[in-house]
Amino acid sequence: MWLVGYGKKLVDNVTVLEKIERLRIQKNELERELKDPLDKIRNMEETLQLKINEERIYREKSTIEKGTRRLSEHDMQTLKSIQKEINSIKRKIKKIEKDHPKQFTSLKKKRDELARIIDKKKIYSVDVELDQIMTCFQISFANICCYLLDECFNGEKMTLQRLFEVIFDLQGEVRIENGCRNIFIKRNPKQQDIMEKLESALDSINHMGVEDLNGCTYNFKLL
Repeated sequence: MWLVGYGKKLVDNVTVLEKIERLRIQKNELERELKDPLDKIRNMEETLQLKINEERIYREKSTIEKGTRRLSEHDMQTLKSIQKEINSIKRKIKKIEKDHPKQFTSLKKKRDELARIIDKKKIYSVDVELDQIMTCFQISFANICCYLLDECFNGEKMTLQRLFEVIFDLQGEVRIENGCRNIFIKRNPKQQDIMEKLESALDSINHMGVEDLNGCTYNFKLL
């Protein structure tokens, strides 16, 4: 179980930003070149969306029996008429695009590429100095945990994640009195076996006479 996110910082992805700018310029040039056909397509697409919405209404009114759509005769004729209009509009849009095949193909590629990379404008860059500090901390912390398990838990095998779950997440309070840093830890009554091992381990740690930077001796007690 490690601290995540340290040693990295969010920075501009210069390469992607340059590519985005280049693609936008190319896309804008193509859109200017295709202004008239694009305006026609835009108007057709608005009409197309209205027809699709109408079609949906009749589809929702219908039922399916043995793979066949069922509607009243009048509604079925209306639905078929709407579907013909939809197909007609789609054919007209395709015809406009076929009149300018290279430009429309290129425009689609530019738009797709922009959509693909637009969220990649930022990247995580490694802060080497901070990354080294955190790596040293993690290694030191792991070594301390291994030492404590060997010396104070009689060689108990336990993952770091398990240590956090059953020991490091326990609540407690600190009181400094008479040159001692007293640390009172609240036991978890649901894990009596672990608490017994922890109590014995804390006694071992107390006998080591560990001191803080101010010379206060650590004294752990399980409540």
